[in-house]
Amino acid sequence: MSGIFKRILKSPEEELLEKVLSHAEMCCKAVEYLSQAIECSIKGEKLCSDEKVSLVMRREEEADAIRREIVSNIAKGVVPPLSREDFVRLTEKMDMIADWAKEASRILKIIELSRLDDEMKELISRMIKLTLKCSGLLYSEIAIMKKDFEGVIKIAHDLEEVEELVDELYVRCLHKLGDISSRRGCELILYEKLIESIENLADACEDVSDVIKVIVIRALR
Repeated sequence: MSGIFKRILKSPEEELLEKVLSHAEMCCKAVEYLSQAIECSIKGEKLCSDEKVSLVMRREEEADAIRREIVSNIAKGVVPPLSREDFVRLTEKMDMIADWAKEASRILKIIELSRLDDEMKELISRMIKLTLKCSGLLYSEIAIMKKDFEGVIKIAHDLEEVEELVDELYVRCLHKLGDISSRRGCELILYEKLIESIENLADACEDVSDVIKVIVIRALR
């Protein structure tokens, strides 16, 4: 197995992969802090939520800086052309995770989840916890992609199953919002945007996983 990977991963690629892993870490940290911000908001702890939102923004900025460094290195031709496209796609897709975490955080700054009923709070809490699980599985995929192809495929399958659960909760949240008639329209829109951002976050994790699967399957041929 290692012999196969050596044929597609030269030393410059290994160095770039380390950068990709660092990028993934920052993106996943953004999701982690978003999860904490949401839990704080659900409890009515506005100050705590705002502090976690600030950390999301910081991780997104750090992830963006690493992304630019990766793209710069690729532009300099440090990897073979066949690998270049894979790294670009992987990095661009990964960056969407931090972007969606940032988008959700912006919305969280202007709404209070503590005002929702208990059922809605529970749905959103479960949704972000599963999304956090998606990001954790994705990080594990990237961490082992150079040494355990079969493990990558298994984790990718697990991630896909978790993402499907997020989709189910997303639909339930939309139905629940539709039942809320006492809230102003603009407020409902913001709640809908929040859960949509969380759902897009989970989708972004699956998108990155799909790119990794393509890379791994190609390496096995």
